[in-house]
Amino acid sequence: MTIERSSTWDMMKKVGRLLVGVAIVVALVLLIWGLFGPTKTTSTVASHAAPSLVGLQVGNIAPNFTLLTSDGKQVALSKLRGQPVVLLFLSTGCLDCQLQVTDTQKVYAAQQVAHKPFALLAVDTQDTASYIMSYDPQTHIALPVSLTQTSHVDELYQVRGTPVSIFIDRKGIIRSIVEGEMDRAQLQRQVTEITL
Repeated sequence: MTIERSSTWDMMKKVGRLLVGVAIVVALVLLIWGLFGPTKTTSTVASHAAPSLVGLQVGNIAPNFTLLTSDGKQVALSKLRGQPVVLLFLSTGCLDCQLQVTDTQKVYAAQQVAHKPFALLAVDTQDTASYIMSYDPQTHIALPVSLTQTSHVDELYQVRGTPVSIFIDRKGIIRSIVEGEMDRAQLQRQVTEITL
């Protein structure tokens, strides 16, 4: 009878250890997936209700920042109110960023031709350079105009990787945030939402 209880007790210990081991393995897999899994996320707000906070969430008023043109003029995000803004964070060594910039320039030019313009601000997270797009209606080409950051805009917006696109409507409200590269169709949809 004691041998039977002892073997039952040993069996329960083994099952308990096995369950704890499985739980640890599952927790580790979930942790690793969260750290190294896909980073592309899209957030969109369904309601266009008036926001009450400046913040980094969809539906918040976008935090203000100022950039300087090469001739010393200031370009503040708050001064762009009244027009939609695409804020694109990129880095010079990022291949996805280069592809994103090319697609964004094409969408930018197409929107200008369609008389549905938006401001495009590109912020390089590895340099102090930033760019605002300028459209030449004669050539139908969007050209970057170099700007200098007066503060690290990527830190203000808590950018952890690139590319990151933030779509801001005419009222200065963040309508969507996309981390990672978008195809041209997805980019066009996001721009259309803020230019309506």
